[in-house]
Amino acid sequence: MEIRYPSKETVILINKRVVGLEGQTHSVQSSALDYIDIAAFRFEDEPAFRTKVIKKAAYILERLCCGHPFIDGNKRTSFLAVAWFLRSNLNLHEPFIVFDYPHAAEFICKIAQGKASQQEIRLWLEEQVKKEESAQSIDSDGKEREQDAGGEKDAD
Repeated sequence: MEIRYPSKETVILINKRVVGLEGQTHSVQSSALDYIDIAAFRFEDEPAFRTKVIKKAAYILERLCCGHPFIDGNKRTSFLAVAWFLRSNLNLHEPFIVFDYPHAAEFICKIAQGKASQQEIRLWLEEQVKKEESAQSIDSDGKEREQDAGGEKDAD
């Protein structure tokens, strides 16, 4: 399975929208967006696809958040870019609803301050993905969806 990465243009567009909502100015100020390209070559020895995606997501989140590629909106942009990355690769529904915004904002600030290790970021993302997968396993009537023989949830 091929991993999909957000393009630099996609991340720039996310930032334009994020800062536009707050009336802030959009401006790219560093080459930190190159970390998206670098992520493609990281963790390639990881045999489990899901684990590889989460490790790459943690790397992208930390690098975008701490690398400050934009004048404003770096934390919000990194959060949304990683949500896009996880949705695209782990077949999560849109929107990525389970991120508890106050808790997520607090954790993203911890990352930006350099107070979260890669391991902590991976564990946090894993927890968020598990919550999302759990939420997806419940249909609109509150009933758990049946899995087919391949382990996929029934799409009804």
